[in-house]
Amino acid sequence: MWATGCGDADFTGQTDAELLTQATDELSYYNFDRAYGLFAEIRRRAEETEGDSADAENNWSRATFGMATAAQNRTPPSPRMIQEAADLYAELVERSPASEFAPRSLLNLGRLAEIQDHRQDRTDLEAARRYYSEVLETWPEAAIAGEAALRYADTFVQRYDNPASVREGLLFIASWIAEQPESPYASVIWEYLGQVHLQITQEPGLAIENYRQADAVGFIEPTVIPSLYWLIAQVSAEQLNDPETAARYYQRIITETPRSGRAFEAQLALGVLAEAHPALEIEIPAIEEFYLIDPADSSEPAP
Repeated sequence: MWATGCGDADFTGQTDAELLTQATDELSYYNFDRAYGLFAEIRRRAEETEGDSADAENNWSRATFGMATAAQNRTPPSPRMIQEAADLYAELVERSPASEFAPRSLLNLGRLAEIQDHRQDRTDLEAARRYYSEVLETWPEAAIAGEAALRYADTFVQRYDNPASVREGLLFIASWIAEQPESPYASVIWEYLGQVHLQITQEPGLAIENYRQADAVGFIEPTVIPSLYWLIAQVSAEQLNDPETAARYYQRIITETPRSGRAFEAQLALGVLAEAHPALEIEIPAIEEFYLIDPADSSEPAP
């Protein structure tokens, strides 16, 4: 066990609920040493509780997951800490498979296997796939299944030098999202497919189809919308000879994200399209104007 960051702190007088709140806050502030120590105290108390207690078991699960998360994320990472995180996640899944933290623990075990966490670490994609598959098989309807499916597919796609592996990953995730179209991860998965088809397999037609699926579902991050609309428009115009789709997305940049840095560029691009395709009668929307009101010009009396 590494230093808890709590020194010889005396937790006497603090309830389990108070410690849990404090530990969770410390974790959210990235104070991993202190969070670890607080969660360790909660776990110790839960293990010392006599008899069967639902509250104690729940506290044990929360504390074990918190300790594992703190160990996994403490910097600089070390083999000892990463192994401790893996052991804690595995213990949680084995002892409390019905816990709300069990699926995330399995997923995190997959991430530990997939990612090189320190210099001496070695990735194990096969082990990662087993963990992700277990999440999919055990909690197929849970929201986290979408993340597990995406990470499972990416263990194949990330092997860029192996086209067969990339294709296997793409076929898996495309099939999965077709069966789970309402997944909270639908937009992320469609966007991922668009990126892979555009940058790795170099299939712009499929890429735009995927990006438009993500758009139909709704992009998760609003700040990326102007850039993605621009990408769809550019690829449609320059690689797919589809001026109608290009014009539609340039127009949406102007009307839906007028304050973005792409709005004026979209007007210029629409002008080029309109000149090249007069039969389409492409409209160039005006950019909505925004005014800053000078308080001195206001008719309202000063406070």
